[in-house]
Amino acid sequence: MARKTDLRYGTLKYYTESNLIPFEQLDENLTRLYPREAAVERVEIIKSLKKSGLSIAEIRKKIAKQS
Repeated sequence: MARKTDLRYGTLKYYTESNLIPFEQLDENLTRLYPREAAVERVEIIKSLKKSGLSIAEIRKKIAKQS
């Protein structure tokens, strides 16, 4: 997922922990499974909103309204 979206692993982890990117936890080893199309689309939205100057909190609110 990090390669596909051109994000660092730490950034991807932060976004998932902030509930910005949908994922499923596979097992107790904390392996995360991302629904590929939905997650990639969400990352592109986040990148665009960050580029326009929104904070993570503002992005979270905007995404919550869309869901």
